[in-house]
Amino acid sequence: MKTKPVICTSLHIEVMGPFDASVKRIRFVEDILRNCIRTLDRDFRTGKIPQTKGFYLKPEPDYRGLKHSAKFKKEFALWQRNFGIVVRQLRMKRRLSQRELAKKAKLSVSTLERIEQGRSNPGLTRMMDVAHALKHRLSYLFKLVQELNEKKEEL
Repeated sequence: MKTKPVICTSLHIEVMGPFDASVKRIRFVEDILRNCIRTLDRDFRTGKIPQTKGFYLKPEPDYRGLKHSAKFKKEFALWQRNFGIVVRQLRMKRRLSQRELAKKAKLSVSTLERIEQGRSNPGLTRMMDVAHALKHRLSYLFKLVQELNEKKEEL
């Protein structure tokens, strides 16, 4: 059986320490990821990445136990809702319609609606596109989401 070459990348970031240091680490990682994504995108489009044999998909570690726990689902749903709230607040602050923001972020209007309603799980690239369209860094959006989480925990 012949297999196609596959490139698989995984990233797991664990941020620990004081909040200010965490924000700096997130910004640092965000800049690295943005440059990697741009380089890979450019290299794939221009054909600079050679087609070589020997790339095989490595099985991902099994995180299903964590992902399917009730606590994880609850916290993740809360994070999704709060991310959507932050996106909506920043969009309204910039006086943009959903259509305008979706166009700037290169998303469909329905995708943006689902993100704002907390019903969508946007990937890192989409979150970066939304942050860029709102003229903010992704780390700033994460900071606002974290602050919103902390406010809700206090209540």
